[in-house]
Amino acid sequence: MAIDCNTNNLQAQAKCFQCLPGATLQQIQTYLLCQILNNGGTGGGGTCTSTSAIISGTDIDWSVADYRFKTLSGNTVFTFSNTSEARTITVILTNTAGNFSVTWPAGIRWTSGVQPVMVLGVRSDMYTFVMVNGIIWASYVQNLS
Repeated sequence: MAIDCNTNNLQAQAKCFQCLPGATLQQIQTYLLCQILNNGGTGGGGTCTSTSAIISGTDIDWSVADYRFKTLSGNTVFTFSNTSEARTITVILTNTAGNFSVTWPAGIRWTSGVQPVMVLGVRSDMYTFVMVNGIIWASYVQNLS
């Protein structure tokens, strides 16, 4: 779902709010992030178009959406496809009552040089990936509730 949150266009705002009651939590989070980026900082109220998608399998296709979401139902080994130079994607993973592990593709340059371990328990972790000069750089925030 593409979300346009042009704060200078009341008609666009009305359409966004009309669709929010039926939106998923992830779509609402994307919309709110868009609002914060455009109103609270240097964005200055411009147009923000973001896309979000649920990860249905284990492949994360970089061409599908900017924000990806998955609730883990078992240990997961992720792969990447259609990586793109200068593209940034964000992946939010939620662990369920089971304590599932995550393995990422080899070659990613992680914060502190170490691949993170998924937080145990009912929590979410957020991972951000960007490809620059053919290298995928990654940062993460863990233990979100």
